This record gives sequence, C-alpha cells and structure tokens, in this order.
Amino acid sequence: KDIIAEKPKKPRKRRRKIEIDPSTLPRVNLDYSAAALKEECRARGVKGFSSCSKEDLVDMLGVNTIMMSGTMAYKTLQRIKEVMDDEDPGKRAEKMKKLEIKRQRGEKLHQDKRRHNEEQKLLHTKSIPAIHACKLAPTNQLTTFRGINRVEIATCSNLCPECETSPTIWSCSSCDFDACARCVNWFALPIDEQNARKQQYEMKKREQEEREDRDGRDNPFQRRRPEEANEYGGE
Repeated sequence: KDIIAEKPKKPRKRRRKIEIDPSTLPRVNLDYSAAALKEECRARGVKGFSSCSKEDLVDMLGVNTIMMSGTMAYKTLQRIKEVMDDEDPGKRAEKMKKLEIKRQRGEKLHQDKRRHNEEQKLLHTKSIPAIHACKLAPTNQLTTFRGINRVEIATCSNLCPECETSPTIWSCSSCDFDACARCVNWFALPIDEQNARKQQYEMKKREQEEREDRDGRDNPFQRRRPEEANEYGGE
C-alpha cells in the first residue's frame, strides 16, 4: 500500500489582544448632558430611562464607570451601522420616506405660518406716526400662530412717563410693538402740554421718593428684615 503523507497542520493564528489604557477612557459624571447620558443607556441596553433626570441617569449608570458611548470606537461602530443601513435598499427607502414626510410637514407648517401672518397683516389699518412708524391693529383682534390672543401676552412699550403698564389697545405684530391708551392719548397732546405734564409727573415722583425716605427714617424698623427688627426690640 502507498503511504499517504499527512499534511502538516497550519499553526493557529492567535488573535492579537488590543491593549487599552483604562485611564484614558471617558467616565460617567454630571458634566455630561442628559442627552449624552441617555445615549449611554441605549449603548448599554438599559431601559426605563426616558423620564429620568440627569442625577438619576448618573446613579443608574454608576458614577465614574466607563462612558462607552463617548469612545471613538463606539462612534465608529455607529457610523458603520449607518453606512450599512444606507446600502440596504429596504432601509434606504424607509429612510427616504421618513425624510419626505418630515419635509412635507415642515413645508405645510411654513405655509400655515405665512397664511396666518398675511391674515394678521390685513388687520393693521390704524396709522399713528407719533408712536409707531408701521400701521397698527387692535390688540384684541390679533392672535399668535398657536391661537393665543395678543391681549393675554402683550405689555405696553412704556412710551410716556404716565404709562403704568395699563392694558394695550394698539399693536404691531411684525415689530412686536404694543401701546396702551395712556400712551396714545399722551402723544395726541401738544408738545407744550406734554412737557408740562412730564415735569409735573417727575415732581410727583420725586416727592413720593422723599416721602418714602422720610417715613423710613422716622420708622427704623420699616425697611429692615423681620429678624433684624427683632434684634432691636421690634415686633
């Protein structure tokens, strides 16, 4: 019989162990944002973290444990997965469909906002150059894009010294400008009367400040905190 020579066995290739210095790896701490900590939960397969606060996320992951999602190797792996999804025809089509839906929603939102602004612009028919260069509209007829009446959020721009943040009656939505009845009546007055009333208002304000200072000197416990008043025998 012919002797069959045995083939020599190929030596096994040993996998080279990747050396990693643990001190160079990122660690979980409160310096990371809540979004980054949630991404770390996804990387570790942790569940039930969507409603957790930043402190709870750190406690859940463990302080000073390795931040796997912060390593370059993890980011590279995630990028490889994205490339694989792009090369998959089914996933690529699904991704394009989602992008198209998102684009259509954004376009519809833009059209709705534009239509709303045009409707609001038609209400601006009042011209009062003394207080504002643009045409104004009644505040109670204007609404935000979300349907909130402007009266609920508008505050007077304090054009006159007598304005005490009274309810606004005229507004310009494009400039975010609001004026109350006192401001409108103020600029309807002659310049001489405006100056006279301004001096009168400043005089009253100065007298009020002096009266408050005098009352504070007469009653030393009036402007102190309760604990300070108790130290000096106040009630």
